[in-house]
Amino acid sequence: MKKRILLLVLLSYISLSIVGNSTGDMYRVWLSDKKGSEYTIQQPEKFLSQRCLDKRARYNIDVDASDLPLSADYIEQLKSKGCSIVVTSRWMNTAVVSTTDSMVIVSISKLPFVTKVERVKSASARSVAIVTPMPADGLYSSNAAPCATAAHSAFYGDSWQQIQMLNLDSLHLEGYYGEGVMIAVLDAGFPKIDVHPYINNSRIKGAYNFPQGRFSYSGGNNHGSSVLSCMASYIPGRYIGAAPEADYWLIVTEDYTCEVAVEEDYWAAGVEMADSIGVDIINSSLGYNTYDNPENDYTHDDLDGKTAFCSRVATLAAQKGLLVVSAAGNEYSTDWQKINVPSDAVGIMTVGSVNSDSTHSIFSSCGYTVDGRVKPEVMAMGKGTRVIDHNGEIQYINGTSFSTPLISGAMACLWQTHPEWTAQELIDRVVKSASQYNRPDELYGYGIPNFYSVYRNSASVGHINASRQQLYVSGRMLYLPSLDEPATLAVYDTAGRMVMKTTVNPQDNTLNMQHLDRGIYIVYMQSRSERVACKVSIE
Repeated sequence: MKKRILLLVLLSYISLSIVGNSTGDMYRVWLSDKKGSEYTIQQPEKFLSQRCLDKRARYNIDVDASDLPLSADYIEQLKSKGCSIVVTSRWMNTAVVSTTDSMVIVSISKLPFVTKVERVKSASARSVAIVTPMPADGLYSSNAAPCATAAHSAFYGDSWQQIQMLNLDSLHLEGYYGEGVMIAVLDAGFPKIDVHPYINNSRIKGAYNFPQGRFSYSGGNNHGSSVLSCMASYIPGRYIGAAPEADYWLIVTEDYTCEVAVEEDYWAAGVEMADSIGVDIINSSLGYNTYDNPENDYTHDDLDGKTAFCSRVATLAAQKGLLVVSAAGNEYSTDWQKINVPSDAVGIMTVGSVNSDSTHSIFSSCGYTVDGRVKPEVMAMGKGTRVIDHNGEIQYINGTSFSTPLISGAMACLWQTHPEWTAQELIDRVVKSASQYNRPDELYGYGIPNFYSVYRNSASVGHINASRQQLYVSGRMLYLPSLDEPATLAVYDTAGRMVMKTTVNPQDNTLNMQHLDRGIYIVYMQSRSERVACKVSIE
């Protein structure tokens, strides 16, 4: 029943958001109000999911007029002029229309409820490329993790450097992999993600493609698939994503064939859909500063969080309780140099890139915003980031596009420990843990965050997985939690060697470890429905 209700909510939203696409020019039409809307804020369940409403209530965030879908009456009047409705924004009260007849736009601009019209795509927009994989740099090493480093390294495989840099592996060891947190990935496409060998498809809760106007993640550019793999992949000994137990919505907002301003409208619609679903975190590895049509270009003076269309939407998303994590951009070695929009938005987390030795990546865009706010807020490994393609092959890729999902996934794991924290509280705590919190600058922002220290320093650390508490050693016997199904158990020593691997069954409650030497070991146990990780000491 819950799935059916959510689908009805989404269909009511989509019915006003995507009516049709066209090969004509596209124009953003600003509306004066929402008179004639068939919805009211007194019945928000008609257009927002219960998960969204529960989240708003938990954080004392009201449903207001900005949340209402656009006036159906106004939409019909726009269509009657001979245009197609491409996409709408509830929060900005705009509709993008498409037409091949310029006189249609003249007629629309004269409607009494239309306040402004601006072109956001020309039918002759050129094609552009999005991302080019590049070779990785050298290895990163750190003694920051408080547990058996070599054992962890063997468990994480190729993802070890980028996870350990954030001290996220230690949070994983406590049993936090993002369970219960929902992440929307706004990107350019997710082709073949349904056959990805290392991503659990049951964690993908839905998908929508705004440029195509349909429920789908097929087609498009594979950039989104690479981004998702940084968070959702899980294969012990080969690659562990930042948040493999989080749930995901895959939302395509990028028209990868060109660089046009309507992509900001798609992005806005994607954010608003994520909000209506009840998503907790938005991962956006997208950014804009110049377009095929120079009349839509931004300048550095526009980086105030209040000018760019998508930045205004990102700021509103933060006000409505979403955690928006946005890539800073790869512009530092270009004439632009600065962060892109929407990374200048207020209340969001902007992520830059460092190399594996924690130094600034030459491409990673710098701050500040024009009004003096620190950007980017935090950094993660974006040079030589390990991602996994749909064939299960490791690729090394450069870009803030890939440092960003590492932070998004880590935020999901941390939020799992304290779901009562607001998004802003979460950002504040993570920023305060960063390596140069007391001396931020335009390249590193506040630096590289330490997610485990946030967890350890929080007021309450009482959210440890109950099953983990039941896995312990007494004498030479390993006592196991109650199981409902068979599980695989593996034990690693401090040198990273697997010293024991076996299958344990529901009737098993102990395991003899008499043959192991005295020392510290890491125990990993996994069934289809549960994952337990624990450090144990054998005397």
